[in-house]
Amino acid sequence: MTMAFLDGPSGLVRAAPAAPGDQVSIDETLWGYVVRAEARHAWAAWLARRLAFLVAAAAAVSISFLWLMPGVASPLGKVGATGLLTGFAGIALWLAGRGYVPETHVDLRLREVREVLRDIDGRTRVVGRTAFGDIGGVHIDRFGQPAGQGRLVLRWRNTGRKMTVAAGAEPALAMLRDRIGRDLLRGRT
Repeated sequence: MTMAFLDGPSGLVRAAPAAPGDQVSIDETLWGYVVRAEARHAWAAWLARRLAFLVAAAAAVSISFLWLMPGVASPLGKVGATGLLTGFAGIALWLAGRGYVPETHVDLRLREVREVLRDIDGRTRVVGRTAFGDIGGVHIDRFGQPAGQGRLVLRWRNTGRKMTVAAGAEPALAMLRDRIGRDLLRGRT
């Protein structure tokens, strides 16, 4: 599996603009480090999860009213409606628990960069991986960003295809850019 470098008008995998409150955190591990961009503009995902919980609760209330109200439907109709509403509530709860947060893992042992999605339970799913040798460079992209903000991107080989690692304030991104650049150079030897 290779890293999901995408071509597009901006050439970015995640094209959300950097907000002034964005923070970049680095967690050290035995094999390297994890880069998390904790964006405050993820309110849409938060709202979608809350709406899914609301839909599941409404389905549960509907099931209870269906059984508590006499003469609403025949017993066979109540069983069928209960099955449908239970399935609907189950799907809504499943969707509500699927809140993913993107991360970038820089693995110094395997000499690769992994794009990972972490769910709200802490489980991870690898979306893509790229060897250090396939990364052509790391730089800060300031295009379309407010003053003092930018996106840290990895360029795939010597093409225009890029992957966003983090977005936020330039000083934090500059330190992370330098560290990833050093690690990429060490990993190629």
